[in-house]
Amino acid sequence: MGCKMVSDGSAQSVTEETYYAVQFITDCTPTAFTLDGGEGTFTGITYTAGSVVYGDVRTITCASGEAFILYKA
Repeated sequence: MGCKMVSDGSAQSVTEETYYAVQFITDCTPTAFTLDGGEGTFTGITYTAGSVVYGDVRTITCASGEAFILYKA
């Protein structure tokens, strides 16, 4: 268990660790966002601050100035 704070706008590829959720600290519009086994489109949607998406997070990229927390399984 644990978490990882991301606020630098760089791509977060999660091949070495497993994250079960992402919580958006600021309003975020991911340019890349994939969930293993997820169906539908997760990119290009604005997630408001405080929103949480649950699933096996594989990759996520948000713009500079946007912040989110990845929760480790």
